Parts: sequence; C-alpha cells; structure tokens
Amino acid sequence: IDYYGIAANLEEALAIFNEDDKKELFELDKYFRNIDKEIPVLESRYLRIVHLFTDYGVNEFENFVQQKIENKKDDWDIAEQCIALAVDLRFRAQFDTNVKSFFDSLDLLYNTAAARDYYIPAMRIGFLVTRIRERYKDKTMDLKWAGAKVRKLIDKYLISLGIDYKVPPTNLLSDDFPSIVSKSNKSAKAKASEMEHAIRYHIKVNMEKDPALYTKFSERLQRIIDVHKENWEKIVEEFEKFREEMKTGRKLQNNPVSEHEMPFFDMIASTAGICEENTDEYKAVSGVTRDIYIRIKEFVAIPNCWKKHNERKILESYIYDTLNYCKVESVETHSLRLTSDIISLAEKRDTEVRNS
Repeated sequence: IDYYGIAANLEEALAIFNEDDKKELFELDKYFRNIDKEIPVLESRYLRIVHLFTDYGVNEFENFVQQKIENKKDDWDIAEQCIALAVDLRFRAQFDTNVKSFFDSLDLLYNTAAARDYYIPAMRIGFLVTRIRERYKDKTMDLKWAGAKVRKLIDKYLISLGIDYKVPPTNLLSDDFPSIVSKSNKSAKAKASEMEHAIRYHIKVNMEKDPALYTKFSERLQRIIDVHKENWEKIVEEFEKFREEMKTGRKLQNNPVSEHEMPFFDMIASTAGICEENTDEYKAVSGVTRDIYIRIKEFVAIPNCWKKHNERKILESYIYDTLNYCKVESVETHSLRLTSDIISLAEKRDTEVRNS
C-alpha cells in the first residue's frame, strides 16, 4: 500500500465527499502523517544496537550488519566477536531488548520507503540472534515474537544460509553433532565454545536425574578447560573424546549394581565418602542400594504414588531405617540427608524406575 501517495492526494479527493467522509479522511491523513514521526524512532533503535557492539570494541559492526565486508573470513570473524560477547548474560539481555524494539519499529514501517534501508541489517541481526541462541542454548533469544513481515524477511535469509531456527538444535550426543558444529563454526576457538556450552547445557538438563554422574562430568569439563587453557585445537579434541564418554554413560562401566540402580548407589557412596577401595563398605552399600531400589520400584507402581502422603511416608521410613541400620558408619551418619535426597531422586527418575 502506498500510504504516502494516499495521504498526498487526500486534499484533491475531498471535493467528492460529504462532511462525515471528510472527517474520517482527515483522521486517516493524521494517522499517515504520524507514521513519519516513527522513522527517527526506527533509526534511533537501530543505532542503539550498533552502539552496543561498538562500545564493546566491535568497530566494524555497522559494516557487518550492512553486509559491506567483502572478505568472507573477516565477515565470519566479526560475527564470532559478536557471539562471544553474548557469553555475558547482561549483554545478552540488553541486546535482546534492543533487538525487540528495533524489530517492532521496522514491522510498523515495513512497507515504507524509509524502512527498506533496514532490511539487510534486520536479516543480519536476526542471524546473530539465532547463532547466539544456538551457542548458549538460551531459549529467551527467540524470533517468534517478531512481527510477521520482519520474521518472514529473516526466515528467508536464514534458510538461504542453510539455517532453520524452527528445527530444534542437534543433540550433543547425536552422531550429527560434530558435523553441525564444524559447519557453523570456522575457527577452533568457535568450535570449542560451541561444544563447551552444548556440554554445559546437557549437564544442566540431566543433573537432577543423576547428580553424582553429572557432577563428575561437570568437573571433567572444567579440568579440560583449565589444563589446556586456550589451546583451542586440543580442547576441541578433548571435548570430542569427552562427548563419546558421555554417550556411553554408565553402560560399559564395571558397575556394582544394575545401570538403573547406579544413580542411587553413587548418591549414597559419594555422600558417605565411600570409594571402591573400601571393599567391604562398597559391597554393603551395593546391597543397601538394591533393597532401597526394589522398595522404590514397588512404590512407583502405585497409581498417583507421589500424591499419596501416607504411602510416601512409609517409603521414607523404610529408606531411613535401611540406611540407619546398614552397619556402615559413614552411611548411618548421613541417613537423614540421604533419605531426603533419595526420595527426591526417585521422583525425578520416576519414568526410568517404572520402565526398569
């Protein structure tokens, strides 16, 4: 719709309308003239994004979003600079706020001539939002809230780059993960960053269901980073080995109890400070774990078990007594805390226990 053409010709058209029609037309004219006032707002919101990055040292940011950098490597390096800045949650929140304001203004003025100057920056900024979301697994960095016209513009651009943000991110343990990381990141540093945050996210998501194992994973991740410092090629290599270990999980370990019982065994052993060298205590904890797991499995077979207060109290009493009279002093000392932790873990692993 040529809004400005309509507004300019309103005066000539007035002669053929009655007074009520004229009143409506004057209101329409006022509306279109008010659109002009939104153009400086759009520009201001765009510059706010530019200044956010230039203030943090990305001096070529405006050339980047205007797609004026001819060297592809330089262009990619600047994108990586921008994505690296977003590791800071405060920076990410500010960027997200500024982007939403800019896209709102662009959507309002989308069909005007003035807005066309911002189509390319919008596409490039949308690309950054998508990459930041992928890198840091931050679901708040989303494009779904953008107006339909702006979103369609960005979608076309992302698809041209082989990116479809509507498709869920590739799982860390997927066989496709290494190739996806290599495709999205050109430098070893960028690959290391992508893998680090994917591993952190995977640990965070699974921590509640197996705290002992994923605490070990978290410690292993930090050791790799600390030992190899900024040797990015080595870090990528170690992360890939670590990813394979995480895929294996407990399956190939020489476990003292079944794979399904191991999260409970590890919780008891780690809290009590019992390691494999303590043979007798280790065996005793294995037996305690099996007894408790059998009782938990019976409990979860009860319909709506977690909402049944009396049944839950009976389970808690059984676990506490089993721990408190197991003749392993370090376990007995922590029996009250362990009872609470085991109940919490059983509730988190309800589905796994039922299916075991």
